[in-house]
Amino acid sequence: MRGHMFDYTCVVIIYEMCVQEPTATVTKVRQQEKLKYPPHPLNTIELEKRASRYFRMSSEQTMKVAEDLYQTGFISYPRTETDSFSERTDLRAIVQEQGGHPIWGSYAQRLLDPGEGLWRNAGNG
Repeated sequence: MRGHMFDYTCVVIIYEMCVQEPTATVTKVRQQEKLKYPPHPLNTIELEKRASRYFRMSSEQTMKVAEDLYQTGFISYPRTETDSFSERTDLRAIVQEQGGHPIWGSYAQRLLDPGEGLWRNAGNG
């Protein structure tokens, strides 16, 4: 009812009321669809920078962890610096080939939608 609260005392009081009376009635449900796209993959240089900044890891440690993650199948090969495709690569055809897959086919089809996915802001749709 009050929305966001930033007053510590007020929050503690409401929390204690909830603990004393743990039964509640839902009076309103709001549903909203949100699309969240996966982040762009990191190239090796950026991976090393972030590992150093956030985890205080050396480049050698970072690449060892990346190699271990690759060996166990969690990530693609960690030393690849390619972050773009050749102009000759027909991405649309590659994605279309995936359209019939029972697991990710519907996702591939959404990527082909001119208002969404790969061609949303790329100007190549």
